[in-house]
Amino acid sequence: MTQPAPVGADRQRSRWRSRRTLIAVIVTGTAIAVLDQISKQWALWHLDPHQTIPLVGELLGLRLAFNTGAAFSLGSDTTWILSLASTVVVIGLLTRTVLGIPPKYTAGVGVLLGGAVGNLLDRLARGDQFGSGVVVDMINYANLAIGNIADIAIAVGVGLLALTYARTSPSKRRHRGATTATTNAATSTSEKLR
Repeated sequence: MTQPAPVGADRQRSRWRSRRTLIAVIVTGTAIAVLDQISKQWALWHLDPHQTIPLVGELLGLRLAFNTGAAFSLGSDTTWILSLASTVVVIGLLTRTVLGIPPKYTAGVGVLLGGAVGNLLDRLARGDQFGSGVVVDMINYANLAIGNIADIAIAVGVGLLALTYARTSPSKRRHRGATTATTNAATSTSEKLR
């Protein structure tokens, strides 16, 4: 006959799982933010704002651009508000992860965190005043929009969180309120972070 695990052992396993999740989120986020910053530095060194280098015909190319606003340059006069919103999102994602998220949300939160940090670093460091910097963009989408790796990470992170949440049956949504809040906050701020 097997004896149930002592309560202390369950608590310790839960703490270990939370630590592993936190480490995975931080490593994923850091890797994406570093890759984003390296690509932006490469773009500053090698690309021209007046010339597009085609990658896939006219659909996808590389061109240097500077964005003071959110997606499609919305809010370009309110960069400091976007910086503040990005900071709140980063702190919120880290806090929620420290408090504990189901492991299935690790990838989405980590990718979203990396994208948010990547663009936040630009806003904090690439301007005349702290928090009012420009975001370096270089991926030209058919001359409709220009983005960067952080923008892609934000979109993918929000998509992963939404997909994971949608695939979870209602009876398994133990952390429903907190997870919903994280997903809703991520979705509503994804445009602000770009």
